Amino acid sequence: MNSKILTIMPSRGRPKECKNAIKSFLETCKTSNLAVLLDEDDPLLSEYFNISHKIFWWIKKRDTITNRINRFVMQNLNDYKFFHLTNDDVIYHTKDWDVSFMNRLEENGHGIIYGDDLFQRENLPTFPFISQEIVKAVGWFQMPLLNRYYGDMVWKYIGQNAGCLYYCHYITIEHMHQLAGKGEYPVDMEIYEKDGQAFAQWLATSATRDINKVRRLYDTTS
Repeated sequence: MNSKILTIMPSRGRPKECKNAIKSFLETCKTSNLAVLLDEDDPLLSEYFNISHKIFWWIKKRDTITNRINRFVMQNLNDYKFFHLTNDDVIYHTKDWDVSFMNRLEENGHGIIYGDDLFQRENLPTFPFISQEIVKAVGWFQMPLLNRYYGDMVWKYIGQNAGCLYYCHYITIEHMHQLAGKGEYPVDMEIYEKDGQAFAQWLATSATRDINKVRRLYDTTS
């Protein structure tokens, strides 16, 4: 399928949840391609392959979620104009959400856009949809110091300070999160705390640089 949009969904050990997420994705998207990133040593790997033939499976040696995401996006960076990061524990509710996101960003030149996850809502771009130019400007899709958490905090901080963060309350991508009483998989607090420290390190050392890269891009095209 020809598309300007690539959606990335990492998963491990959760084929049931992933199946539900993919089903809702395929029922609601209009044009986005979907790639599911899997570990070759996942003990439930074989259970994924009967989910759908309409998506791309990217199976590699186990690594951090951040490293997998960045490797895959950078390999495909020149083939798409927009990149959307999602989870394997979401339910897409809004028809043609991908076209709505794309049209809004094309109207604004570029940016970071997100919908209502029915948990963090406007507070965080939990599942960000980002213009290619921004990914190229900073050189990554998930801030490299992270393992798996705090990516939404990074994009919120960049987007707010660069003036290119947009919230679409009318697009619902529901996060079936354990803390929202909807999922069974708790947050890994050890990794969460380490990622919190990495986020603080980024704020202290590199955030201003990355914001300025995006701000200059935004100022040029606005």
